[in-house]
Amino acid sequence: MATYHTHEGTYELPAGWRDETVVIHSVGDPAGPARFSFVLQRAQPAPGEDFIDFAERQLTELSSAIPGVEVLGRVQREVDGALALEVELRWASDRGPMHQKQVYLQTPTGALIFTVSALGRIPEQHLRETDSLLASFRFRTGG
Repeated sequence: MATYHTHEGTYELPAGWRDETVVIHSVGDPAGPARFSFVLQRAQPAPGEDFIDFAERQLTELSSAIPGVEVLGRVQREVDGALALEVELRWASDRGPMHQKQVYLQTPTGALIFTVSALGRIPEQHLRETDSLLASFRFRTGG
């Protein structure tokens, strides 16, 4: 068992359980066209899977699930000294054009996937705020 830490508290996570939690933060009217969301998701690469191969597999699965996804760019970067892959995407949804930026971050225990999304185009202010958030990210140390 491992002690699991959340923002609200801690608890003992049974052996073999994986953390696949999702955290969502948003700005704007939930029903309005200016809604912007930031999602943090935890994921596990397959045993022995190279991290970049894992991120590329995630993109392939996303492309299969959402027809017409276009990858606008991808770049390797570091977040708190760890390997990350940043990808920018767009597609046509039933609500209108979607714009998304994802950052896949390698962690000691798996992966974090940071995703920002907006209808239309992600406002420059939110892109700057997201870059600032990623620059401020620090891994927790200790149990």
